[in-house]
Amino acid sequence: MDKDDLVRAFSQSSMPSYTCPHCESGKLTLVGNFETRETLASQALHQEDWWDPDYVVLYFQCSMQCGACRDYVTLVGTGGVEREQYIDENGNWDSSWVSYYKPSFFQPALKLITIPESSPYAVKSLLDNAFALFFFNPGSCCNCIRMAGEQILTELGVEASSAEKRLNFSDRIKALQGDHEAVKRLFDAIRWLGNHGSHPGDVVTHEDAYDALKIMEYLLAELYCDRKPKIEKLVAAINERKGPLGRARRGLDL
Repeated sequence: MDKDDLVRAFSQSSMPSYTCPHCESGKLTLVGNFETRETLASQALHQEDWWDPDYVVLYFQCSMQCGACRDYVTLVGTGGVEREQYIDENGNWDSSWVSYYKPSFFQPALKLITIPESSPYAVKSLLDNAFALFFFNPGSCCNCIRMAGEQILTELGVEASSAEKRLNFSDRIKALQGDHEAVKRLFDAIRWLGNHGSHPGDVVTHEDAYDALKIMEYLLAELYCDRKPKIEKLVAAINERKGPLGRARRGLDL
């Protein structure tokens, strides 16, 4: 999904077009009522002399249905109100208070990046946790992505410890050799973002978590997408024939 759709607040009339987590192709649309209410603590502040609508805190929940597979997703989150200016039918400036909302949790969680089918199960599981945490806690999301990065190193045969000590993420990245040398920079970027997500007080934004996810998506494609070996096979076959494959293409799995 587009980053702006994931991180921006929306009104009831401008909900983003979220992709269904069940079929990963259809779009979700609102079904039933969009339920919203002001918290009791927020209501109590109305009595204060300094109060204005900027202090309103809202909760919301709604159900959405996929236009393709017809399955359902539940969304809950928080909201507030903002003054919105506009030009009325007479050409004069006017304003009104509009309620805006941000997601906290989707059930089931949205699939925020494409994960190749051949990716290890343990990596997929950690990224599912990252998806679930993205909206509510982007720092923890980054930390889960970091854990997925460390799990990938384990899957690639990089040891987590030596005879003398347990190896940290940085040491394990440096241990990558051969064909995996080129992806060290991707692991390093994931490590830095994950580190900040692990430290109390560090500010990690939704944009940072989105960056970590997109880097992970690229890393997974480099390591587990079957497109690369197929392209290499195609290149080798063309070079061997010194020209177009013609009928020889039928014997290749391309």
